[in-house]
Amino acid sequence: MLLSEVIDYTADLFDITALDLTADRRKKHIYRARAALYIGLWIRTELTGRAPSYSMVGRSVGDRDHTTIMHGAGNGERDPLFPVLFERLK
Repeated sequence: MLLSEVIDYTADLFDITALDLTADRRKKHIYRARAALYIGLWIRTELTGRAPSYSMVGRSVGDRDHTTIMHGAGNGERDPLFPVLFERLK
């Protein structure tokens, strides 16, 4: 699964556009979708054994810094909805 496919799937899952995921917006529903996106990329890595770098992911989602991606993924894992999101994205 390509990075763009993970972005599109996550956007569909949260009923937003791929542009919403990459835009510089900090609304809660978009933030949660981004965290799910980072988790989705982690799942992709687990399933394929190919890991995109945090920098590559950051460039793909609105030119964000790699530490932003790491932080977002960590927050996503602490979200009470993480188990549900994990299963849906898997």
